[in-house]
Amino acid sequence: MIFRYARHTKSIKDLANFYTEGLGLEKLGEFKNHSSYNRVFIGTPNTDWLLEFTESFSGPSHQPDPDDLIVYYVHSKAHMEATKNDMLKMGFEPKESLNPYWKVQGIEYRDSDGFGVMLSLQEKRIDSLGNCSTLLRSKGIETWDEALNYTQRLPYSRNSSRRICTKVIKEGQGTCSSKHAFLAQLATENKIADVQLMMCIYKMNASNTPGIGEVLLRHDLDYLPEAHCYLQICNKRIDLTSEKSDIEVIAKDIIEEQLISAEQVVEYKVNYHRNFIKNWIKSEKLLLSFDELWSAREECIKAISNYKQH
Repeated sequence: MIFRYARHTKSIKDLANFYTEGLGLEKLGEFKNHSSYNRVFIGTPNTDWLLEFTESFSGPSHQPDPDDLIVYYVHSKAHMEATKNDMLKMGFEPKESLNPYWKVQGIEYRDSDGFGVMLSLQEKRIDSLGNCSTLLRSKGIETWDEALNYTQRLPYSRNSSRRICTKVIKEGQGTCSSKHAFLAQLATENKIADVQLMMCIYKMNASNTPGIGEVLLRHDLDYLPEAHCYLQICNKRIDLTSEKSDIEVIAKDIIEEQLISAEQVVEYKVNYHRNFIKNWIKSEKLLLSFDELWSAREECIKAISNYKQH
């Protein structure tokens, strides 16, 4: 069965922004002036449901009822918080639900047409027999949300091998690369949809990365291009490197980003980062050599580790 919910709206643009920029769904297609109707299809790729919103000269005649709700389930508090933050940035604040059940089971918003959308946390069990899943269950971790929280709280430190993502749990520590690669693999094992491992290059400076100010000053640098990994869950950037991490802190300094696989945090990420810095040296006509800049970058990593441990 394929489920398609259609609703007439006064403004497709406003409604599409709410469901994509706010909720993190995707625009799957659209038609303009089709039998005097404009329409847009919104949902997630490769699923058996979608939302259809139509717009015409006549406009809608219905009125929302307080109990008219689309319920949107998320599987982690981190995803919930990221969605709440995006909603707030767009000017949408939570509303009090009429139904007592939803007052304790979710967070309600009203879309641009006044119809209710409920965010509710739904546990996703870790029930795969894969290596990552089995290892976490041996630690008493049974859900995806618990896995995110547990991994985020592990100390920031490099693992003995970047090739074996389970080292994060076995050694009780990890970096942005190893922690998020492990979680991406865990999501794959448990068929948790819409979880992607991302890598970006951003301008690492004293403002967005506490602890490195003295290093940059010593090398007369305003910033260093740094490679950073994080998850993208339903189009929401989520950084679980440490409990202090917040992807919004570096968002405005991201130069580029791309989807990668868990295996690519080994050679691919390092080689891509090195080549980026080499090209940066040429484009900025810097007097420092690649070796000098890479050494400065290593000093920054050490400073970050020391900062996160205090």
